[in-house]
Amino acid sequence: MKWYLAVMVLIATAAMGEDEGNYTFGVTDDGLLPPARRNAYGPGIDSDAAGRPFSWAPKDQPHEGSQNVPNPALDIVPDGYGLGVGRDQYGRPMERRPWPPK
Repeated sequence: MKWYLAVMVLIATAAMGEDEGNYTFGVTDDGLLPPARRNAYGPGIDSDAAGRPFSWAPKDQPHEGSQNVPNPALDIVPDGYGLGVGRDQYGRPMERRPWPPK
């Protein structure tokens, strides 16, 4: 599975060519932790302040199964509905999930 992540990073950096941007969560607004990075490990796989990969998924989606593939087309607003609950462009509540799924 680690080779898959390395290939995704290589493809993403070649395809994007530029940084998608950083963002902060509500608990990191004080500047104590570095911001999260969009698409740091590939399309749809972000990096938190500690460098751990995660992806966004709808809260009502099951945690197991093939539905946990990251969707790079989602436009997520972190903490859109409060601390830890993001919002996508369709208004669905989103949550962060560790990547790769367990």
